[in-house]
Amino acid sequence: MAAAVPRVWREAAERWGYLAEGQAHRYGLRNGATLLAKIASGESGFNQGAVSSAGARGGTQFIASTRQEYIEKYGVDPWKSPDEAMHAAAIFMHTTGLAGYNSGGGQEYIDYILHQPVSIAHQGAQRLPGGKRASARSKPPSSSSSSSSGLGGDLMHIGLVGVLVLGGAAMIGLGATRILGTAG
Repeated sequence: MAAAVPRVWREAAERWGYLAEGQAHRYGLRNGATLLAKIASGESGFNQGAVSSAGARGGTQFIASTRQEYIEKYGVDPWKSPDEAMHAAAIFMHTTGLAGYNSGGGQEYIDYILHQPVSIAHQGAQRLPGGKRASARSKPPSSSSSSSSGLGGDLMHIGLVGVLVLGGAAMIGLGATRILGTAG
């Protein structure tokens, strides 16, 4: 029988589970949200205040150096909240995978996580960075681009569109003046 996943953790797992879909399917799990719930269950028992003997912290147990990397690269602080802890774990699943989550843990660690008695039956639509919605089948953002998510990615997109629109308008204006013979 599956144990209950606390509401805030379940919602975060459902929000970010799409990033862990590949790893979930690799290990025979129904969805990425379930894999994320199993990680939080096994790593901390859903305790955002957990601290390991190795210095890993938070509900998904990130060490300080990896935490700093995720803050700088993705704008996600796994020590801040259950949502950010699950987001960081989801990014890790998408970019590195479960086998790399606990260095030195090997197959024993993978089995430990996969046998956690939690499951999320349905992974509905998730909220993507920037407030957009996506289905569980949506393609995850590219793991090679750290600027494609969050507010920074949205602002970059808006800026790029603005440059293209203004540049296009300038080129059209220049072409019209040449056609009309008014360019000096």
